[in-house]
Amino acid sequence: MERKLRQAKPLVIALIATLIYWLALPPVGLKYLIFVVPAIWRVLIETTASRRHAFASQEYVAPKNFILRKLLGGVYRQYWLASFVFWAVALVWVSYPHPATILGWLALAGYLAFYLPFFIASSCAVKRYLKIPICLAMPISWVCAEYWRNRLLGGFSFAGLSHAIYDQPYLTQLAEPFGEYGVGALIVLVGALLGNAYLSWRSQRTAQSDAVNLTVTNDIASEVATLPTRRSNHAARYVSLAFIALLCAVIYGFARIERINELEYEAQSHNARPLRLALLQDGETYRFPLSKQKNKQISERYVALAFEAAKQSEDFDAIIWPEGTHFIFLIDFPTDFTNLVRERPFETLSPELKDAFPSFANLPQQKRQEVGEDLALDYIDMLVQRRNLARLTARLGRPAILGCETVEFDETREFTCFNSAVFVPYWGDREQVDQLGPQTWTSNPIDTVEHSQDLELKRYDKTQLVMFGEYIPFVKYLPKSWNIQAVCAVMPLGRGRNSTTFELRTSDERARFIIAPHICFESSIPHFIKRQVKEIKSRGEDPDVLLNISNDGWFRNGMQTDLHLATMTYRAIENRRSLVTATHGGFSAWIDAAGRIRSCGGRGQTEVVSAEIFCVKTRPQAYVSTQVAGHALNFDLAEVSAALCAMIGTLPWCATVLVHSARRRREKRAQKATRKQGASKEENSMNV
Repeated sequence: MERKLRQAKPLVIALIATLIYWLALPPVGLKYLIFVVPAIWRVLIETTASRRHAFASQEYVAPKNFILRKLLGGVYRQYWLASFVFWAVALVWVSYPHPATILGWLALAGYLAFYLPFFIASSCAVKRYLKIPICLAMPISWVCAEYWRNRLLGGFSFAGLSHAIYDQPYLTQLAEPFGEYGVGALIVLVGALLGNAYLSWRSQRTAQSDAVNLTVTNDIASEVATLPTRRSNHAARYVSLAFIALLCAVIYGFARIERINELEYEAQSHNARPLRLALLQDGETYRFPLSKQKNKQISERYVALAFEAAKQSEDFDAIIWPEGTHFIFLIDFPTDFTNLVRERPFETLSPELKDAFPSFANLPQQKRQEVGEDLALDYIDMLVQRRNLARLTARLGRPAILGCETVEFDETREFTCFNSAVFVPYWGDREQVDQLGPQTWTSNPIDTVEHSQDLELKRYDKTQLVMFGEYIPFVKYLPKSWNIQAVCAVMPLGRGRNSTTFELRTSDERARFIIAPHICFESSIPHFIKRQVKEIKSRGEDPDVLLNISNDGWFRNGMQTDLHLATMTYRAIENRRSLVTATHGGFSAWIDAAGRIRSCGGRGQTEVVSAEIFCVKTRPQAYVSTQVAGHALNFDLAEVSAALCAMIGTLPWCATVLVHSARRRREKRAQKATRKQGASKEENSMNV
């Protein structure tokens, strides 16, 4: 029994770290416990090293029981098991939307559980092969693990170490130069130093005990007597270094926050007009599939909430709906179909239309007539929809940004569905809207990048779709008769083609703000938001505010809503832009450029959250400019440093795997040769 407990010791320690990790994350929120987690991992690394030496000296005896041998036979299996328990508990919300997502929850937890063994193995390999101190090897390996976790299989960044302290702005400002990775690396560095202090203290106690039990000569006794003092000094040094690292981070954070405060005060002193937004939020939760009646109720509830916001304050410059809460399928066309739908009959086309719509012209005559009639009806529906949207903003008295589904028809009436954020301008009151001609509603497509005029419909289509929730990988290679579709999508969803901006003006026309929208879990991917901002800047625009619209109603107002808000906090710091989010079933909030949550809705509440945003933005310090061979070179320090850590952490790990595999092959060959030699001797003895 004692031997079994000793063999399960790494699992017990890893489970303790798992429990502390979960307690540190929101909504429990014992945030400062997060520094204890990597300290325990440091002890696990020491345990791993001692277990490796036991294997090398053949002192380790595997359990005889099959189940115990599979679970406890390898130390990294124990780490995977403890990590699986953590992810299964932390991501239980993945199983909420639909019974089928229970399988996705277990599969996702099993996949993410591999990152803890990888982190520990990488830390050991970096220390062993590159001779880097373990206190530095651990942060490097952690950034390496986070780098791959944010990229493989579409990327998943929820429940990182940094999410425990997302509401501590003085500690999170490192996300500006080093990204969210930098905050996680700081936590691991402090924890590794504390872990080293504990190991030094434990060695001191062991040395003191050995000094008491040993009978030695005077010279050796004096040397043993000084050993505890040395180790005690080491422990104090490690604790001091951890305190200094935290103090440096706080000083840097204080300086950056003061800079943001100065910019905001300067804008106020110059009587700059802030952008005032109304962010709608409803706390109702539900599961798939939703009935049409339920969708209609939700849509009507948000319309009523929007009118309540309009009555609440006349200063709002725009009202923002969450994702998918305005239940219409907005019809759109990739080009202007005005000339085509006016053509009668559709069997014979003019040469100009044949050149403009070649796919339609190549259809059989009967099919062309049917498709043409359907396109004409769809075109009429499109005009009616757009006029109704204009009447909605006319009644509200201000522009609106809606979360809805878009159906885009091509010239053969094949359609693609998009998850969209649609900007609806304010054309005037109802009478002015009714006087507008059809040409006002035919600016196609509405997902264009360039602005042709101030008063036009625009839309942004979601690019980063959620696997199994919004798309099924490789589904196009499966038989259509299987009728496989994503859990959350009524129809198969397409990916957006480009980043888009919405232009908002204050009601007094004194200020103009450029809004960069994104949808739902796109906020959890650091490099995606940075790339989106970079693309917008390359077109000569500089976004003032980041906008997120989300629908978290499937997740029962649990841990997911807090983690989602945490990811958006880091996106605001990394890009030094204010970020606003309108979220159903979560938190609608305004986060300023320093990552401070300035206003936020209550958990599970139905309310209007207001944001008053000054144009405060700085060039993030992560972007470094240098001259190489006479050419200006701009690069993102956070992404470059993370990629470098990924390379440093991965290559030694790969070397360890190769060496271990080669040793296992040699051992198997030796065992095979031994068995063959024994069989040969037995056969010879039988012949004799």
